[in-house]
Amino acid sequence: MFYKQFILDNGVKTVYISKRDLNISCINVLFKVGAKNESKEHLGISHVLEHMLLKGTKQYGTNQEITSQIEALGGYINAHTTRDTTFYIIKINTKYLQKAIDILSDILLHSLFRKKDLEYEKNVVIEELMGGLDNPDHVAYDEFSKSIFEGVPLQQDPIGTIDTIRAITRSSLINYMKKFYTSDNMHITISSNLSFKRIEHMIRNSSFKSFAPTDLKKHMPFTYIPNDQATVQVVYKSIEQEKMYIGFPICSATHEDRYVIDLIAAILTGGMSSRLFIALRETNPLVYYVKAQTEYYQDMGIFYIKTAAKLENILDVDTSPLSHAGSFIQSLFGKQQQQHRKGNKGIISIILDHIRKIKKNTLNKPELSAVKQYIIGAGLLNSEESKTVVEYYKEESVYNYDNIKSIHQLSKIYEKIKASDIVRVCNTYFSKDKMFVTILGQSSESRVCQCVEEYMDF
Repeated sequence: MFYKQFILDNGVKTVYISKRDLNISCINVLFKVGAKNESKEHLGISHVLEHMLLKGTKQYGTNQEITSQIEALGGYINAHTTRDTTFYIIKINTKYLQKAIDILSDILLHSLFRKKDLEYEKNVVIEELMGGLDNPDHVAYDEFSKSIFEGVPLQQDPIGTIDTIRAITRSSLINYMKKFYTSDNMHITISSNLSFKRIEHMIRNSSFKSFAPTDLKKHMPFTYIPNDQATVQVVYKSIEQEKMYIGFPICSATHEDRYVIDLIAAILTGGMSSRLFIALRETNPLVYYVKAQTEYYQDMGIFYIKTAAKLENILDVDTSPLSHAGSFIQSLFGKQQQQHRKGNKGIISIILDHIRKIKKNTLNKPELSAVKQYIIGAGLLNSEESKTVVEYYKEESVYNYDNIKSIHQLSKIYEKIKASDIVRVCNTYFSKDKMFVTILGQSSESRVCQCVEEYMDF
């Protein structure tokens, strides 16, 4: 598997990935525009525009006609809006790749933007928004992301608000599209078993060449100023499990430290032999899942660990005499909460303990070698799926077009990482003054703050 790049005469950046093992092609067309580009009056417009571009063109009059053209051929079509990108993707039998290219270019160039469709789709998006508000996992992540991104454009959620969605008009959509859906802001990523020459010919002769560039500045760089103390918030909600995020601002998508951070995430939660999985599920049955994740953007990124657990498992057990007396009285007059943990420490303390251990260089050679093989192996397994491959290379195209790292190069980068690199990066980004903790549930905010403050050397 190899990749090649070419740029259309109008400036559209294109990446081709050779994938000869299956007669499948996958094409992704991306524009560098998302929630961070929106004004306060037009929050959610990127997402509404994404919906409207699948509502009908002159050639394909309705959404059903567009989707049925692909699905009747056994293909897959979808679109997605993030904080800084919007993309459209089709996966299909290579025999019908030209059809997929024609449909994608048609919806991006000739959508009708009928007023009746807009009013209908705004209601659909509002229902999507309301569904998110009913989902505790979504609410917890939303509160966490607003906290960690406070003061920078990435704070804006792609979904928008009910008022801003309702205020979107046909003319505002068209003007927004004219500004951002331009050739200089466009990336095409395509994996296929067809040759590079064949794919290049298809793309260069497609309607994608009809997009025009503009001189408008689309990306406004910003500097993230980290906090000087831990930020803790508890959002009250009566739910069975507390939803918890512990995170830190980190480097941008183009910084070399990102590969070390990905390795740290794998050390902590990369599979059932990872440190936090063993500590929080095997040694102590405190959680069902725990996951460390990263998000990278052009100006910054975030690292976070998310989990969910019963209220009594979040914090350390109080071992004071007064607490024991209270527990005894409770056992006499009410239902006593059962403690299954092997020790007094709760989830927050256990997570912070394990981050602190990595900062103090507790990684031995066998564990480092094993985690490297895990992350390299996972990457190779994911490369079997054409959609996953395209999603990796479109991220590389957007943020790092002049220095794209192939999946093969990625493996070599991970192999070269040393234990000292992990210690350096962990100490650079993971400190208490840069920490953000968000809990959705009924935890005591003051006790959570106290727990975090007790980590004096973190």
